[in-house]
Amino acid sequence: MEIYSIYLFKLINNKWFITLSNKKLESITLYEIQSDYELVYDFINENPIIAVTKLEDYITDGYHVNKHVKLHMKQYGINNVRGGSYSDSILDENVVKVIENEINYTVSQSLADMNILYDIKQDYKNTMELEDEINKILLKVVEIKKQINSFIISEKTKLNIDYDIFVKLTESLAQYKQMKSTIFDDINWLLENIDNKEKSKERYLHIVNKELPLITKIFTSIVEDPEEYRIDGIKYEPRIHLYSPSSVLDCVFISRCYNVESRDKAMKVINKFEYMAYVILNRTMELEFDISCYPKDYKKRYNISKAFVKRIEKKID
Repeated sequence: MEIYSIYLFKLINNKWFITLSNKKLESITLYEIQSDYELVYDFINENPIIAVTKLEDYITDGYHVNKHVKLHMKQYGINNVRGGSYSDSILDENVVKVIENEINYTVSQSLADMNILYDIKQDYKNTMELEDEINKILLKVVEIKKQINSFIISEKTKLNIDYDIFVKLTESLAQYKQMKSTIFDDINWLLENIDNKEKSKERYLHIVNKELPLITKIFTSIVEDPEEYRIDGIKYEPRIHLYSPSSVLDCVFISRCYNVESRDKAMKVINKFEYMAYVILNRTMELEFDISCYPKDYKKRYNISKAFVKRIEKKID
């Protein structure tokens, strides 16, 4: 088996290169090393070698090179170090992300998942004590099994109900966030330009055909009371003014039939959409608060809790 050594090249511009070699590079001139390596590696061609240091002897595989490369990347920065599997002068963006995750991986991250399990075990300490009693008191096996079965049914139901609520909250929030944060700017634009003959037709068409129907779609998923669709106490039938606001607004913004009555009706519709937008905004804030009450690792806790309860269930079968 051939034995190799790992060498660290110090380059100009505060760059570094790590390589594996079966030659004693310390006995070769820098000129010779540079001449050979610059033909193979663009990184060395761009940043010539100024010093060579041996890092490790008696190496039999390339894994150790990548280990040293990542250690030096952590110390000097990913862009300043190359070698091993990462010898290209320019690394792919996805490769850089993988390296960042690896060199920034901490002990606390490594232990986080197991700590969740330890916390959950503590939560279920009483149930585990009941399991121990099954083995200690044979005469009460049946009774204890009943207690545990009752607990499992209750706990599984509670876990599933809570998780279903979390999923629905998350899905609703994602739907409500479809409404752009700039929608109030669009509504203000309608209010400010209702009497402006030089208004932008292109922006108006975008608002009335894209933004306002989205408000209606989201709002109607929140509010189901028909009374909510009244505008200043007047109930419009059919609700075309909500589902197709252009039927009212075009008369003011596009057509030449502008008059006091059409203007007033348009203002009422715009104000209704402003009200609907605020309802959606308030509901979004409520959902964000509700979701923030769950732990950040809630999904992982749910999955581990579910697996833990299932394991208890199997033990008593």
